Amino acid sequence: MEDKRKMAVDELLSLNPIIGKKFFSAVQLPKEDRLVNRGQFFILVELQRNGEMRMSALADKCNVSAQQLTSLADGLTEIGFIERFQDEKCRRSVIARLTEKGLAYIMEEHDRVLETALGHLGDISDEELDELYRSAVSIRRILEK
Repeated sequence: MEDKRKMAVDELLSLNPIIGKKFFSAVQLPKEDRLVNRGQFFILVELQRNGEMRMSALADKCNVSAQQLTSLADGLTEIGFIERFQDEKCRRSVIARLTEKGLAYIMEEHDRVLETALGHLGDISDEELDELYRSAVSIRRILEK
């Protein structure tokens, strides 16, 4: 069983540079054209995907500390992409949500990133795409436990 775990970890670690090259490079724009950085982009993605969220849950989803998230969210608040407010049920909790401006931005960026990333999949057969999709869904489901 331990050998299977090691093999699984080795395979997952080997995916990082491949996925980074094929997909995350699409997230990066030239610095002068960027409104948000990579960390802020993924915050917007999570808020678009999940709706309003407690900052603590958002930090967990984005795999950053609460302090890092606050700093990233400050920038997004300044440019009007998110708003934060106290949770009425738990005054110690802060909730973040996308503004209409933030939603419009992330939808536009999502389309741009999707088109760029799709270009990297151009030479993959339909069967391989089906397998890739099923594998990605399985990996996400397993790792989110």
